Amino acid sequence: MTVSDPCKLSELQNISPEPGRPVLLFQQDDHAVYWLGSAEHSVFRCNSYLIRDGDQGVLIDPGGKNVFGEIKKNLTGLMPLQQLTGMVLSHQDPDVAASM
Repeated sequence: MTVSDPCKLSELQNISPEPGRPVLLFQQDDHAVYWLGSAEHSVFRCNSYLIRDGDQGVLIDPGGKNVFGEIKKNLTGLMPLQQLTGMVLSHQDPDVAASM
C-alpha cells in the first residue's frame, strides 16, 4: 500500500507497512490520518500519527529522540512543518514524547 492509497477500516488487518514509511489509514475529502512509520525495532516502539485537515495537521505521539529524524522526514514528505498546528502526547515517557 502506498501513501496515496486510502484504506477502509475493514482492510486495516491486511496492511503490511514498510518500516520507516508513512501509511495512509483514512482519507475523506481534505481529512486524512497517517501512521508515520518507524523502522525502529524496540519493545519501546512508539507509533506516531498525523491527522490532517486541509492545510493543518496535528502530530500524535512524536516518539523518542532516536526516531526524530525519521518521523520528521516522513512528516515533511506529507506536509510542510509550518502547517503542523498541534501535538498530542499520550504520556510523558521519553520513548513517546522526547522528540517534541
